Amino acid sequence: MKRIYQVMLGCLLVALLLTAYPVQATSSLTKSVGSVSKEKIVFLYALEGQSGTLKAGSDGTFTLTINDVSPYIVYFSDRPAMIAGSTPLEKFIKDFRWDEKKPASAAVVLRTGDEKTDTLIVQISKPEYSAAKKSLSCTVKPFKNYDGTQLKFYVERGDPSLPQAFDGGVELYIE
Repeated sequence: MKRIYQVMLGCLLVALLLTAYPVQATSSLTKSVGSVSKEKIVFLYALEGQSGTLKAGSDGTFTLTINDVSPYIVYFSDRPAMIAGSTPLEKFIKDFRWDEKKPASAAVVLRTGDEKTDTLIVQISKPEYSAAKKSLSCTVKPFKNYDGTQLKFYVERGDPSLPQAFDGGVELYIE
């Protein structure tokens, strides 16, 4: 009889441990997700097109036009949480924090072209998207000294200029 009580007590303890473990795991998962949501998540946005132009403007600015641009922009982050997805380009243009006083940073990367003129790090502002023409135009100003973090990979590949017209694919990475 004593042995039966010991077995029953053992089974009860095992059952309690098995049911309590998921609660503890869920609790710690909630805490870690909760702590992530309190940290600032920084996204990098990427879009692509087939060709484009870069026309000189005033005050060292240029008008960048990307043709045959994808109607969606991809976004992703790696810290403090890995998040990725896509959103319509039109919605992104409308909702993104476009600030004239502190323009967003971007890397314009040509898929084909001379190694010395295929990547430009810029400040980007005043985007205009035409779904009908499948084009994106914006004002860009090349950085003298980029001090951000998301585009460092492109800074090492950065060039002083891009051709006035280009085809063969273009990528735009916005920080």
